[in-house]
Amino acid sequence: RLVWTSMLFPGYRPAVFDDIPITAIMTMAAEGTGTRYVFTALHRNEADLRTNKESGFYQGTEIAIDQFVEHVIAMK
Repeated sequence: RLVWTSMLFPGYRPAVFDDIPITAIMTMAAEGTGTRYVFTALHRNEADLRTNKESGFYQGTEIAIDQFVEHVIAMK
């Protein structure tokens, strides 16, 4: 499991936002002969979620996950 957030600065200091605050969780688990990837994005509220959707979050996330999978496959 990988978890990251824009909600904190280094040293766990509360962040001041010019962007959309988000916490992301990517969980990986063995499944059959492959791996199941689950990506969860946590927002403070519905307004942040809408803003994130409108900014192209889903497309960017899909690109990042595809790049991650390509990297893992290349490591084999």
